[in-house]
Amino acid sequence: MRTLKIVLAALLLVPCIARAQNVYLGDFHEGQVVYVYFPTFSGTGASVTISGFALGDVVVYKDDSTTQRTSTAGMALLDTDGIDFDGVTGTQGFKIDLADNTDANFWQRGHDYQIVAGPFTADGSTVYWHNHFSIENRAGTLSEMLITTVSSVTDQQQINLAKGGVDNEYNDHYACIDDVSSLGTRECGWIKNSTASSNRIRLDKPMHFTVAAGDVVHILTTTRSFQ
Repeated sequence: MRTLKIVLAALLLVPCIARAQNVYLGDFHEGQVVYVYFPTFSGTGASVTISGFALGDVVVYKDDSTTQRTSTAGMALLDTDGIDFDGVTGTQGFKIDLADNTDANFWQRGHDYQIVAGPFTADGSTVYWHNHFSIENRAGTLSEMLITTVSSVTDQQQINLAKGGVDNEYNDHYACIDDVSSLGTRECGWIKNSTASSNRIRLDKPMHFTVAAGDVVHILTTTRSFQ
């Protein structure tokens, strides 16, 4: 019991910022602006102004890659310096414009992104703040069975997905494909058959654009029977 009391007392002395990390910001559309706000507190729980925070302290990772986005282009601190937004102590913020493609193919549909802001100083401690978000990588409606990306293309009707299900799971379901090379271009068709091998689907007809690796695929619960 004495050991437990010591551990609890130690936790109470840790700045509160450490208890609210890794916040999910949501699922965004390609080209949107992501606004990131985070609070900072003292060890007693009071809001505290930070120091040593600059735009270069914001790094972003794609999925589980350890390669950072190499540029801060399209990113900006809010309220000039990102510290004490609108004069409110302990409220920090910055924004990320997903339309900025300075790092080619970094912002893409069907992916998750991890943000690490720091190091900066809060209440005398060196700390980091973590957030994450996704770009059209969550099922937005109950009619969506799967959101994934194209891993490779055998031909314009036989498509291999980054992830999928078992044999025949998506047979006769409706598939919509987003062309990542042309923002806002989406076309849909029926899946004639699907196999677990390479998570492969075969469409009833080609799209009017050229499907390529990285395009985003939405498989819906909507079905039909092929004659």
